[in-house]
Amino acid sequence: MLKTGLPSFDAVFGGLTQSGINTVLCVDQSSKSAFTSKVVSSALRNKVVSYIDLDTAFSAYLRAGFITVQGTENLLLYTPEGKNIEKAVIQVCSVRHPTLGLLVFDSVTTFYHLFSDTADFGDLNRRIGLYLSMFQSLASRLNVAIVVTSMLRAKKAVKSGVESWFPSASGGRVLAKSSTLIISLNEQHQKLRITMMKHPRSELVGTFVEEPLT
Repeated sequence: MLKTGLPSFDAVFGGLTQSGINTVLCVDQSSKSAFTSKVVSSALRNKVVSYIDLDTAFSAYLRAGFITVQGTENLLLYTPEGKNIEKAVIQVCSVRHPTLGLLVFDSVTTFYHLFSDTADFGDLNRRIGLYLSMFQSLASRLNVAIVVTSMLRAKKAVKSGVESWFPSASGGRVLAKSSTLIISLNEQHQKLRITMMKHPRSELVGTFVEEPLT
């Protein structure tokens, strides 16, 4: 397991799974940035981190000093221009760096937004599925932890005969199938609440921890 640098999360859940995909579902940008900055900082202590930043929020916050990470010389930051995402994915997945410990793909929501006007939903799902398969192969080869983020949005649906609004993530079904571990993040009372949605140990599903939102 890869330690996140979040004491309560690591104590209860052991950290993030290595050789597999960890999906992070986020209600808001601040929660996502707080979590990813901690995980990246922790991994950079003795590993190389590759970060594909599609929505550029992490990069912007880092430049502005709103978030800080230690060991930035070992941070490989990719910010693909426009729709040129596959080149970054292929480049990252071809890396055979012996100390690569973490790959972050941020975010699936931005991917769907970028291509929504040129491709149908089924094609986008297939492309995300391909990316996740490539990430899984990388994780298995090099024992790398993969973090994939997606924003939660309200979606109208009918459940048990009742139409209502439910939280839904971009690429939800594809992510659910491909991920070993899924967590959701939200801010409550100036704290970051992290809830386990999927875990190899089923008894941990539904458990949550809280960390200072810093």
